[in-house]
Amino acid sequence: MTYQEAIEDYDSKSTEDRNILLFALYGRAMYRAQVLEQQAVNMLAIYKLFKSPPNTQEEYQEIWNRYDFSRSTLGIKAEEIKTSYSLSEQDSLEFKKVITLRNNLTHTYFRFNDNLFFSDAGKKQMIKDFIHFLDQSKAMDNKLMAYMEKYNKKAGITEERIQELLAGVKEEWSNKQIDHNYDSTIKNNQ
Repeated sequence: MTYQEAIEDYDSKSTEDRNILLFALYGRAMYRAQVLEQQAVNMLAIYKLFKSPPNTQEEYQEIWNRYDFSRSTLGIKAEEIKTSYSLSEQDSLEFKKVITLRNNLTHTYFRFNDNLFFSDAGKKQMIKDFIHFLDQSKAMDNKLMAYMEKYNKKAGITEERIQELLAGVKEEWSNKQIDHNYDSTIKNNQ
């Protein structure tokens, strides 16, 4: 969705629906922030797996856990990705800018911009901010995917192998019991 499309949608809605749209866009921005973080985890774990292949399933899982449950920030992971995947200086700087946008939206945006919520002009500024982050994070994710594809080719990781691994994960999760007792916290998934 472009900013113009979002504003046209916003202008056509009632006050309550405008708020729903605003929060939906914020939710999409947070989802993209998580996608970016997971992309960093994937890149680092895959790099480590192929640089030093594990001998056991436990070693394999330990590598994933090291990155999945790491307390290191996305900024630290970005530095490791820069080195591991030979990111260009421009792409590395762009990655850092997107991380700064992400950190702002995640940690401080509403604390310092809550006053924007009290006017249409302010809400439109919020929409602009969320759309800007969505666009920037998607562009960065595409660049990171290109670096990863280049690495995959170099490491001999085929699309077929990736699909096999994904099929295994999908099969495992298709049989899981997910109901009102399911605990989706990270603590439960470690």
